[in-house]
Amino acid sequence: MATRIEKIFRTNTILTMNLILNEVSECVETLNGKTRLSKKEVADSLLKIAKTVDKFFQKESVTDEELQRVTRKGKIK
Repeated sequence: MATRIEKIFRTNTILTMNLILNEVSECVETLNGKTRLSKKEVADSLLKIAKTVDKFFQKESVTDEELQRVTRKGKIK
């Protein structure tokens, strides 16, 4: 059974992914009827996504060292 902290982390992860997917969906909807997004629109969307991910990592106290260690472990050999 998951601990309380694991449940909170899981909930926060799901909420963060939802925010990111909503932003991506908004970009796609903006594209409908357009052939291109402006550089500013793309930059604004990417900035929102980056801030959302950064806020999540800060809230969960994830360090750069932890991220590097996990990404090295996860690389396909």
